[in-house]
Amino acid sequence: MKTLYNETGEQSLATIKRLGLILFRVAIILSTLRILENKGKFERVMIISNTDYTLSCEIVFTLIRHAVKLIAEYKDGSARMVQQKRLMSFYNSLPDSFDRTDARKVAESMNISQATYGRYLISGLFRKTSHARYEKLLVQNEQMSN
Repeated sequence: MKTLYNETGEQSLATIKRLGLILFRVAIILSTLRILENKGKFERVMIISNTDYTLSCEIVFTLIRHAVKLIAEYKDGSARMVQQKRLMSFYNSLPDSFDRTDARKVAESMNISQATYGRYLISGLFRKTSHARYEKLLVQNEQMSN
């Protein structure tokens, strides 16, 4: 899932969540079929075997590769992916709390224009805490990137 997010950015969040649910559903279906095949009894609590979980992961990883390809083929999809990667690179280069001067220095080091980094600051990834002070909305351990 991190791969999909890293390659496509914010526009893939709904797909990531949907694929997580699909992974769970496929694992449950495979476990149910395995129980029926072995003429076993259904317990109140079903435990998914490692085999069923691994197969489910392989199926979903294939779906991830297809999702990345489809998102890239959208009109301007690849350009949006590049923009999203640049935004996330800017985001990851900033400390959790910073001022506009810090953001400008990071933007200059990445050859990002003043107008662009200004848009980044209001993109929804940051919260303005006071005059010219910002903080990241996602904490470090929740980041979807490396």
